[in-house]
Amino acid sequence: WYVAVTTVNASGGEPVDVTPVAGVPVDDGPPPAPTDLEVIASGPESVTVAFTPSADPDGDLAAYRVYVDDVQVDELPHGASEVVIDGLPVAGQVLVGISAVDAGDNEGAAAVVDAYTWLPNPTVSVTAVGHERLTVGWVAPEPASHIEAFAVYVDDAPFDDVAGMTATQLLPADA
Repeated sequence: WYVAVTTVNASGGEPVDVTPVAGVPVDDGPPPAPTDLEVIASGPESVTVAFTPSADPDGDLAAYRVYVDDVQVDELPHGASEVVIDGLPVAGQVLVGISAVDAGDNEGAAAVVDAYTWLPNPTVSVTAVGHERLTVGWVAPEPASHIEAFAVYVDDAPFDDVAGMTATQLLPADA
């Protein structure tokens, strides 16, 4: 950019000959954070987080940095809208942060979401048998603070996988 300044007199007159100076603007403003972070899947040692891409008001968005508990673990290209994070602890809770970075390496604030990996299933035992009913009890895995609910599945044939089944009951963790 080139800039020149003239002096305008009280009658509105000004000289037309100028000596401009040159300057290059610096991009020192970070892009805004992505929004709507949401854990859309989890596994024993992984979570998948989806997000709405950052607004790109300056048109220079370059990447997203992914953090787990404030440590950078990945960098995603511009245009990404989800990330799979592997290598997490079983039955773990982590804070996932995603920040936007522009072409000038200006990094905005991170948007964050708590994410949980799978807990082991509880140890279940039959505690009473009655006419067309069973009463079961279980010992909850730790940490109990990560448990939202217990899903109870029932079938008349043995099974070792609940994929495709519908829980008969969903009991809150504090029930």
